[in-house]
Amino acid sequence: MSSELKQGRTFGFTMQDGREFFEQLQEFCKENNVKQAYIPIIQGGLSSATITKHVKDCKFGDAPQFMELKDVEVLTGSGTITFDEESGKISPHIHVSLAKMFQNQEGLGGCLKKGVVKYLIELLVIEIASPKMKRISKPEINANVLSFEV
Repeated sequence: MSSELKQGRTFGFTMQDGREFFEQLQEFCKENNVKQAYIPIIQGGLSSATITKHVKDCKFGDAPQFMELKDVEVLTGSGTITFDEESGKISPHIHVSLAKMFQNQEGLGGCLKKGVVKYLIELLVIEIASPKMKRISKPEINANVLSFEV
C-alpha cells in the first residue's frame, strides 16, 4: 500500500539526558499537536536501549526477541509516528543503527522498543498533513503495518 503524502510542519528536537526516549517523544508530540509524522534522522547516545533481536532460524511472523544494551551511540535512526485513537497517544515505529560506546564499536541495529538518553538525542520530525496514517494489526506477521486513509 502506498500514498502520496502532504507535509505539514518541520521540527528540530533535542532530547534531554537521563530521560526515556519514547516519553520525551510523546511529550513533544502532545505539546506540538503532532499526530502523524516521519522522522528522517535520529542521532545521539543512549545509556540503555532495548531493540529487537534477529535470530538465525527466525521465521517471518515469529514473536520478536529483544536485546538489552548499555551505552550505545545512535549512528542513525528513522521512523514513523501515527496516532492511536483508543489510547489517545502516538504510536511510533523507530529503527536504529547503534554502536557500543567505550568498547569495540560493534554495530547493531533493530526496532527500538525502549531507550534512556545519554547526553542528548537530536532528531527531525516532519509532520504529515494528509492523508491520515494509521497502523493495522497483521497477526499473521506479528506486526502493526502502516496504512493510509485516502
